[in-house]
Amino acid sequence: MLNKKKINISVVGLGVGYAHAKAIKKDKNLNLLSIFDVNKKKSKKLSKILNCDYKRNFEEIFENKELDGVVIASPDDKHCEQIITSIKNSKSFFCEKPFCNNYDELIKIKKVLEIKKDTSFESNLILRTVPVYKWLKDKIKKGYFGEIYSIEGSYLYGRSEKIIKGWRGKAKNYTGMNGGGIHMIDLVCWLLNKKPKEVYSHGNKICFQKFNYRFMDFENSIFYFDKDLTASINVHLGCIHKHHHILKIYGTKKTFIYDDKGARLIISKNPKSKVLNLKYKTLPTDKTKIMKNFFLDLLKNNFNKKKMKETFDLIKIIDAGKRSLNSQKKVKINYD
Repeated sequence: MLNKKKINISVVGLGVGYAHAKAIKKDKNLNLLSIFDVNKKKSKKLSKILNCDYKRNFEEIFENKELDGVVIASPDDKHCEQIITSIKNSKSFFCEKPFCNNYDELIKIKKVLEIKKDTSFESNLILRTVPVYKWLKDKIKKGYFGEIYSIEGSYLYGRSEKIIKGWRGKAKNYTGMNGGGIHMIDLVCWLLNKKPKEVYSHGNKICFQKFNYRFMDFENSIFYFDKDLTASINVHLGCIHKHHHILKIYGTKKTFIYDDKGARLIISKNPKSKVLNLKYKTLPTDKTKIMKNFFLDLLKNNFNKKKMKETFDLIKIIDAGKRSLNSQKKVKINYD
């Protein structure tokens, strides 16, 4: 139990982690103790800007006994190892998505958590914070759309060079569903308050075929929920499109669409009827909001076990999709 006025935090990984570090510096209830990045020159330079200590390796951050929590914003392949080290040191942590890469890594993390039960964590699933999706979730719950029977979602990365030449192209195990599709999958499950039972995945390597890229650059997963509801999620890493996402929700009473034209409702089959444009914001306004709220909850000794379980379940869904992609068969999702 924490009994203090401020939470002391270290940030690991200074890509997106730099935004988290700056947000911590601005919050009166949070204190940035140190930063670490494998690029030591970057760490040293940013430590001067942030007026904090920098560490030469990950393990060094735990030498400071004032440390309360860790932000893990390193490349995906490092998450599991750094999560386990944080747990062994009894430090709560906020981890960028994906929480880990696969089911085997998840099992390793859960085994350590069984021993160190005083650790809290959360993952940065930011589409839950978007105003239009908060509105949509409430309307779905109240039956505004009738019975939802089909969902279509697309994650359009549109930044090929970052994929091919960055750490993703060098990773041991990378998929678009892990990287960006996970946002869409989490959003659908959160909106519906349901988990899929099965998944079928396929993909191709057409966009990046001229490059030395080992993984699929397009993936499609069809998730099967109860009552024959399906959600089809696409991830386009090499598409000719700006970085964006698309969501379509089909109900028996109304249809919701969010794409390049904005968020809107279709309320009639009559082609002459008006489309209702929604005025709610459609993108995250603060990508550090979940992180700040997580640590502020720690300050109040609030532990959200529901979100912790949802984080585990999401990795199980992603892992089942990978197994389907490899086998080209429908796979049952096991939540045990």
